[in-house]
Amino acid sequence: MNDMRNRWSVLGCVIFVALQANQAAAGESDVGKTRLSGVIMLDYALVEGVNRDSETNSREFNSEVRKARIDIKHQLNESWSAKLQLGFNEEDSSSEVGDAYIRYRGLNQAVLTMGQFKEPFGLENLTSSKNTTFLERSMATRALSSGKNQGVMLSGSPSDFTWAFSLMEIENENKEAAPYAVDGRFTWAPINDTKQVLHLGVSTSLRKLDGEIFEIDERIELHSSEKIIESGEIEVDQMQLNALELAMVKDAFSFQTEYLSADIEATASSNDVMFDGYYLQASFFLSQDTRRYKKGVFTGVKPASHDGAWELTARYSELNTQDVAQGNKVNTTIVGLNYYYDQNVRLMTNFLHTQSSEEINGSDTGNALAFRAQYVF
Repeated sequence: MNDMRNRWSVLGCVIFVALQANQAAAGESDVGKTRLSGVIMLDYALVEGVNRDSETNSREFNSEVRKARIDIKHQLNESWSAKLQLGFNEEDSSSEVGDAYIRYRGLNQAVLTMGQFKEPFGLENLTSSKNTTFLERSMATRALSSGKNQGVMLSGSPSDFTWAFSLMEIENENKEAAPYAVDGRFTWAPINDTKQVLHLGVSTSLRKLDGEIFEIDERIELHSSEKIIESGEIEVDQMQLNALELAMVKDAFSFQTEYLSADIEATASSNDVMFDGYYLQASFFLSQDTRRYKKGVFTGVKPASHDGAWELTARYSELNTQDVAQGNKVNTTIVGLNYYYDQNVRLMTNFLHTQSSEEINGSDTGNALAFRAQYVF
């Protein structure tokens, strides 16, 4: 309890200092600019079948603070900036650091980022969670994408292209190992204007793990549901992650898909495996709105009308771990409805149907109805 109080005391002090800096910057533009922002996501879900925690109850109702996050950004001048992201994790009642980096833009046609940040990999993975079309990213994206680690990245966005390369240290439990990752992502948007977008992208990540454990242990595309797809623990020498990206926007309609794979070379060659997955999603605005795109990712929706924006959504996704004895193949179909009151407030509803190749908690199918209230400030 004391540790928890200490964490939130520190968080409170950081926010207070940021607010004071923000006020000072407003009056003295020559000392730089500090911006404080954040997001709150509140989730409610009714689940049944494979999505339950046990066989005892036919249905379960769950609610949670899915995300409570503060972002503090400081712009010293045109060349130097920094970001600190602090969040609340309800699962273990702790605070955590997300992004913590320094960025330098003084290089010719390139940006240098140093610190802790998300590795450059995948379209859905790099789109902020507050801007994704569904409550959660697809199973394939979560299981087969790189996350946040510490390292350095060089990136650029000339014209309708973006590129990024990074060298990252991977968090490890084996102190004798020194795992690292080399990542690269390249995107091209040959069509890119306010109402029309065509996005093509490729990402790769070579991960030298030196015997570290890799494991897939995933839920369906609902955070409060049971984890139902796994790979078991694999001692990995080297792993290659790959992703192919395609997205298009035409006025109110959008389509997006990715294929992702993990080619794993285990310390014992007999345990070499390959996992893969994909998703296909589409959305359509009932109002005069469109998805916004900038520098290789999708950004938030800004309703064109004071009445807000309504968006119909659908997605099919699949994740396959059948290369191992404990593995299975799971697919999830989602239909949803999003309402954007403005660019700060969003209400989301998802209906999910899941099919598993293996029985879990006495069932191989499951349904869920989920709702989210999101406030961005």
